[in-house]
Amino acid sequence: MFRPQLIRALQRLPERAASNTTVTRRCLSATTTLRKGRFGEMGGRWVDPDPQIGDYPNLPHVTAQEKEPFGWDDMQDRRNFGDPIQEQDEVLAAWAPTLHPGNTRTVLRDWSVFVAFIGLLSGFVYATYPEPHFEPRALPFDGMRVELGGNPNDSSDRRLGGTSHADLVSSDLADED
Repeated sequence: MFRPQLIRALQRLPERAASNTTVTRRCLSATTTLRKGRFGEMGGRWVDPDPQIGDYPNLPHVTAQEKEPFGWDDMQDRRNFGDPIQEQDEVLAAWAPTLHPGNTRTVLRDWSVFVAFIGLLSGFVYATYPEPHFEPRALPFDGMRVELGGNPNDSSDRRLGGTSHADLVSSDLADED
């Protein structure tokens, strides 16, 4: 019914009210950080065994959106002063792409509903689109086929535009035979 972050924030209200100093806030957030296993010591999130980072701490991949919103020195990036920065901080920081909780089935259902809605809307517009209030142009002499450059001897010639010199020469040669 309530989001887990809201419940945790309400549970921490008394301890936040009691902590007025910066040192107390840092100690409380540090114990909360270690208790959650944010650095992987307590069996927290999966940690990538990367040999290229040397002796730098191998931190788990936890985005800023998954962390609690309160109790941090830097509220935007949700980290404390002196905490080591994740190797891929640009991907896991607050400015990273938004995480969308949900499974593949829900996403496919939502996209299917969207495509069906667009299809129904297009069909409705097509079915209710009014006919033009004018009659389409009817040109005399078979649509002015000859006047627009068609071959007068070939009734199946439907091209529009002038005839080239090669067409005239080939038609003259065909007439001589």
